[in-house]
Amino acid sequence: MMISRFVPGIAAQMLLAFGVITSLGIFSNFFVYLSTGTLAQNFTQVSSVSIPLVNVNSDLKMNILDSLIALEEQIITGSNDTAKNNAIAQRNTAWRDIDSDFEALAQFARETGFDEVKLNTIKGHLQQLKYEQKVISDIANTLDNEPAVKLLVNEAIPLAESMVALLAQMIEIEREEDVDEDRFELFKLLVDSEISFATAISELRAFLLTREQKNIDGFDQAWFQNSDAFVSILDDYEDLFTEDQLEYWNAYSEEREKLAPITIRAFEKQASEESNFANNHLRKVIKPLTATIFDELQAMNQHVTDVTKQGIDDTQSALSNMFIVLAISSILTIIIAGTISVVFSNKLKNRVQSLLARAKNISVGDFKTQTDYFVIRSNDELNQLSESFNHMTLSLSSTISTVRRQSRQVGHSAHQVAAIATEISTVAKNENSSYSEVMRVIESFMDLLVESGQAIEQSQTVLEQAKTQADTGIAAVNSNLDEMNKTVDVVTLASAGVEELKTASEEIESVTDAISTVADQTALIALNAAIEAARAGEQGRGFAVVADEVRSLAQRTANSTDEIRNVISQLTNKVGDVIRLMTDIIHQVDVSKTRSDESGQALRAMTTTIESIIDANDQIAHRSDEQSNQMLEMQLKLQHLFSSLQQNAEKAQMVSMIGGDLYQTSELVNSLMDGFHFDEDDGLVQKKHEKRRSDRLEAKVKIKISQDDKDYSTITRELSCVGCGIRLSKQLNQELDIDSAVMLVMYLPRKNYKEYMDQAPMKITARVVRKEDKNSEYTYYGLEFSAKDTDQKNALSELYEFFDQ
Repeated sequence: MMISRFVPGIAAQMLLAFGVITSLGIFSNFFVYLSTGTLAQNFTQVSSVSIPLVNVNSDLKMNILDSLIALEEQIITGSNDTAKNNAIAQRNTAWRDIDSDFEALAQFARETGFDEVKLNTIKGHLQQLKYEQKVISDIANTLDNEPAVKLLVNEAIPLAESMVALLAQMIEIEREEDVDEDRFELFKLLVDSEISFATAISELRAFLLTREQKNIDGFDQAWFQNSDAFVSILDDYEDLFTEDQLEYWNAYSEEREKLAPITIRAFEKQASEESNFANNHLRKVIKPLTATIFDELQAMNQHVTDVTKQGIDDTQSALSNMFIVLAISSILTIIIAGTISVVFSNKLKNRVQSLLARAKNISVGDFKTQTDYFVIRSNDELNQLSESFNHMTLSLSSTISTVRRQSRQVGHSAHQVAAIATEISTVAKNENSSYSEVMRVIESFMDLLVESGQAIEQSQTVLEQAKTQADTGIAAVNSNLDEMNKTVDVVTLASAGVEELKTASEEIESVTDAISTVADQTALIALNAAIEAARAGEQGRGFAVVADEVRSLAQRTANSTDEIRNVISQLTNKVGDVIRLMTDIIHQVDVSKTRSDESGQALRAMTTTIESIIDANDQIAHRSDEQSNQMLEMQLKLQHLFSSLQQNAEKAQMVSMIGGDLYQTSELVNSLMDGFHFDEDDGLVQKKHEKRRSDRLEAKVKIKISQDDKDYSTITRELSCVGCGIRLSKQLNQELDIDSAVMLVMYLPRKNYKEYMDQAPMKITARVVRKEDKNSEYTYYGLEFSAKDTDQKNALSELYEFFDQ
């Protein structure tokens, strides 16, 4: 059509067509007006009240809507005082107009005979609406409007800032302490705690500005990071704190216990319907009240319509004169309108049918676009709608294809998560079984330490007794020496005069008896010393030799005494031999004195050795006590360690159950995706114009890497039929040599978790062909598969096709 060239928009074309029809109607009504002046005059008398009333009624509704719009703008202004004041001013202006319009409306309504009671009801509802808007206006931009924000501003953020300050004080004290490995780890954990809480405060402040869920998630993540550091300090490093640090730590722990319930309560309030008082009151009170007022005003309009209709009925008889003119005008209007309708219907028919057919296809899940893609020939609204349909179909097709591919990845990842959780649980259970064995060994060792302490105490007692007996032996040896000296004196006196020998023989007899007694005592002491030396073991061997010598000497002394007795009995007959015998006696006494001196020295040396043994026993007892205390401390730490392992096993079981639920969800998504037909998205991740032997795509597959004596477990990043990309942790010292061979153990996707766990993993060799440092945490490696046979190649192809569907 020629008109499309000059007026491209369908709306503009229709307005032009209806303008022509309207002009024709105005032209015909002009002639009717000239011929029906009396009818117009009568109708004017009715419309002088009804039309102004309808206009005022409409203005009143518009001003009420303006007041609502101004109130909603005030609610969303937040802390912008200028915008808030402008919104309040607009609302006040709207209410001044409402009051003015209602006074005029009441006057017109009374003239039409409208019920005064209903009029007063409308007035009361308007006053109530004004009051309710004032209530919202007063609270909208305050903390009382949002309980969650009030909790965060007044309690949570100040408490978190106080905790950061406490951590800063602890870090400052830690900087002044001597550095060792444990204190360095403590310093790192304190810094991590401070950073995580600073992040948490930042997320809370961002939430105050945006009210978005991602800020709540960011706070939760920062809180979990802080909790990890808090548990590590509490378990392993709390005993390193100084007194000042311990005081700050206790205050920090108390405030941390207070912060968690405050933030939980705030976020629960934010998620509830009462998170925003103004919006809730606006939705539940003001808008229903406004709808009631509008219904009442509509009833008033209906009353005016009835009154007007009554006036029209009164003048109906006059309209018969205008029938012919109106009939002709109507016929012309119908002809023109019919012509325009035919033209527009022919123009719109094909486009609407195409859109309808496309919509039907989409309604049954068919998003394919290549065969019936809309062709854009002009720039009117329908063609713009067609173009939007094209873009929407392409976008939905791409999105659903991505969802389907990622759903398969999620299902396989769920199996991998469940498998890893099962491995963790199994390891924890094995460690738990080892716990009782370790505790039995520790308890046995503790019993040995107790027995060792008792043995040391007994040894101490025996050594003290040996020392006492040795002192007694020394005293006896000294006494023996004194007796020997007396014997020398007696022999000397005897040699002075043989004549006095008989007289002195009796004294010599008594002296020999004393010598015999001393010899017996010496023999007894020597016997006791030999027994104690035998108890002393290796250290008493030398003392045993001396004891034997002393006993031998005592025996010889006894023998000599017997000889002296014989000499005395033969003294009368053998006076000539007396001098010689006495000389022998003096010589023997000198020898005995020398032996006794040697025995005394040996006894004194034995006493010194015993004292050294006593000191060594004291040190052994002290060390044994220290070992007992250390074993008790190690026992407590092992109990805590195995308790943590048990908790990890329970959490791993929960993760395994969650993995199963996640797989069921992915299967449900896959079944839903099967009902859609769309253009496949290849999902490739290589760059444009990148030359590769095989296309690669993003895929997460659990693999185990073995090289020499090193074993690593990781997840693939990309996958193709000839290789894969992985990341290894630098922090765990995971590293592969470039151009080296590795053995890969791969767990392939299966239909359910049981088949996944029961499968025999595929083992395949690979070569490291690429190494790239991505960041400070990970190193990226490119691996090239070395498939040995057709089965491995087919398995790799099936794995690639699983993630490419």
